[in-house]
Amino acid sequence: MKYTNTETLPRRTSPHLNYTPESGHYTTTIEQIGDDILYCRIVTETSVELETFEKPLLELVISESGLENRPLFIIWDLTNVTSLSHNYKRGIVNLLYNLQLPLSGVIFFNIPQELALTAKTIAAILPSGIPFRETVTLEHALMLAEELRHIPGKPEPAEDNDTSIATLRFLAATARIGWMHMYDTQILMPPEGHDTIPFFECLADLQKTLHESSAAQPRTGSDDQSVNTSMRLDEQGTKKRQLLATYEQHKAEIFERIKERTRDIERASSSINEQRGPLRDLYEMVRQSDADTASKKRLIRIIDNLIETELNEKKIDMPLTSTDSGFLTLLQQKHPNLNKRELKICLMIKLSYDTDEIARNIDISRRGMESIRYRMHKKLRLSRHQSIKNYLAALNDTLDIT
Repeated sequence: MKYTNTETLPRRTSPHLNYTPESGHYTTTIEQIGDDILYCRIVTETSVELETFEKPLLELVISESGLENRPLFIIWDLTNVTSLSHNYKRGIVNLLYNLQLPLSGVIFFNIPQELALTAKTIAAILPSGIPFRETVTLEHALMLAEELRHIPGKPEPAEDNDTSIATLRFLAATARIGWMHMYDTQILMPPEGHDTIPFFECLADLQKTLHESSAAQPRTGSDDQSVNTSMRLDEQGTKKRQLLATYEQHKAEIFERIKERTRDIERASSSINEQRGPLRDLYEMVRQSDADTASKKRLIRIIDNLIETELNEKKIDMPLTSTDSGFLTLLQQKHPNLNKRELKICLMIKLSYDTDEIARNIDISRRGMESIRYRMHKKLRLSRHQSIKNYLAALNDTLDIT
C-alpha cells in the first residue's frame, strides 16, 4: 500500500480566509493542505469558548478551493478551546446534516480535557460512514487522513452489549435532545440487563419532560427542521443496520444451536446404547428376580438414576452426584433451549463457583463468561433484578421437595 509523504503536501492559504467574532477573543483560520484536506485552527493565546460557527468562512474556502461536491477531510486544531457555545454546537450539526458535505473523515487534535466529552459527542452524531479520529499533532492527523483514504468507512460496532457502544448511543441521543431540541427522537436503549440502562432511563425521562414543556413553544426554523429530518433519516438507517446485524446474529445462533442439539442427540443415543450392557443386564436381572415388588421398584429406580447420571456426566464432561444429575435433568426439562456448556455453567453456579473459576474451567475469558451469563439470563427468562444463582437455588429446592 503506497502512502503520500505528508511533509511534502502543498499548503494554500489566504489572508482573507479567517473569521474573528465580535468579542475579538480569537480568530479562526482555514488552510487547504494537499488536494482534499481543510485544516481549521483557532488562533488565541488564552482559553476560549467558540461562539459562532464559521459556516460562511467554510463555504468560502470550499468554493475558492474548488472542493464543491468533492470528498474532503476536516482536521481541527482545538488548542486552547475549552468549550463550545450552544449556537456553535448547532452550527456543527447543521454542517453535518444540512450542508451534506461529502466528508471522508473528521480528525481532531490537541483536544483539551475540558472539551473531551464534547468531542466524543460530535463523534457520536457523525452521519453513518464518516470516520472520526483523535490525535495530538498535525503531522499525525495528516497520517491518519492518508490511512483513511485506504480504509474508507466508519466501522460498525462489533457487539451490541459493549459499554463503549452504549456510550456512543447515549452521547448521540443527548446531542439530538440537548443541541437540536429533537424531543421526539427515538432513544436506542441498550439490551435488557445492561449496566448503562439507568442512564438511558434518566435521559428518556428528561426527554419526556422537555417535550412536554416545549409543546407551547414556537416551531423551529426551516434549517433546523431540515437538520432534524436528516438526523432522523440517518438514525433510521443506523437502526435498520443494527436490526439486520441482530437478525444475522440470531440466525447464526439458531443454526449453531441446531447443530449442537443434533450432536447432543447423537452422543446421547450412543451413550444409551452403551448403557444397554451391564446396567441393562442388571435391570433385567432385578426385574426377573423373586424379590418383593417394593424392593424391585427401589432397585430399578436406583439403576435408572445411575443411567441418568452417566448420561449427564458425558454431556457436561464433569463428575456428578445423583443430586446434581437430578438437578440437571429438571433444568433441561424446564429450559430445553440451554446447550451443554450452559448446563454445566448453571450447575457450577448452583455449586457456588465464582465467575473466574467457571471461566477457567470452560477455558474462556472473564469478559466472555460475563457475556454468556448475560445470554443465559435471557434464556432463563429472568427479570432484570432476578439473579441466576437465586433462581437455580430455588429450582434445586423444588427438587429436594419432590
